Formats: sequence, C-alpha cells, structure tokens
Amino acid sequence: MPVMVEYIIDTVCQQSAVTKDLLLSKDRRKFIVDAKQIIIFALTEIGFTQQFIAEQLNYKDHTTIHHHLKRDCPVSHENRRRATRIVKQCDYMASIEKSRYESNMEEFLEKVQQIR
Repeated sequence: MPVMVEYIIDTVCQQSAVTKDLLLSKDRRKFIVDAKQIIIFALTEIGFTQQFIAEQLNYKDHTTIHHHLKRDCPVSHENRRRATRIVKQCDYMASIEKSRYESNMEEFLEKVQQIR
C-alpha cells in the first residue's frame, strides 16, 4: 500500500474513531460508510483509479466507489470537504518529507566530499 494511501486511511480512522479492521470490513453502519466515503473522495482527488481504491477498501469492484462518488446528500458534501482538508494535510506532509530528504542528501554529499 502506498505511503500516501496509508496516511489518508490512518488519518480518517483517527478523525472518525473507526478502527482499520472495521473500516476494511463489510460492515455498513453509517459512521463506517462515512469514513469510507471520505477516503474515497480523498484518493479520487489525488488521482487514484476507482479500481485501485476498491482494492484498498476490500470492495469487489469499482462500482461501489462509483456509487459513493455519485451520492448527493448534505453528509456527502461535508465528507468531500473533510477529504479535501486531509489531502491538503497530506500534500503538506509530503513537502516536509521532501525537504527533510533533500537536506539529508546535502549533508550526505558534504560528508562524502570531506572523506575524499
């Protein structure tokens, strides 16, 4: 599972008070379905395919993902806003990691130069 997907799933689980096991189960209680929908919106916004998202959430195929994306109700709109916030957090975390990696690489190259 890609790190970004793992981060989004973990974040939604924490914010929704849903365990990962419950999230990946066949349980259809409202609070679990809402958590899944947030993940679906977030992963779609990033650009993952419906088939990939279905595999991550243990769905048979992409049709359930398609249904979540087309569902139109006030809760869906709030879930979409929550997903957008999570994606922004994810982008921010990725930029921090990239900066940390680049600074570590610079330090490493400086040490290599000192050894020579």
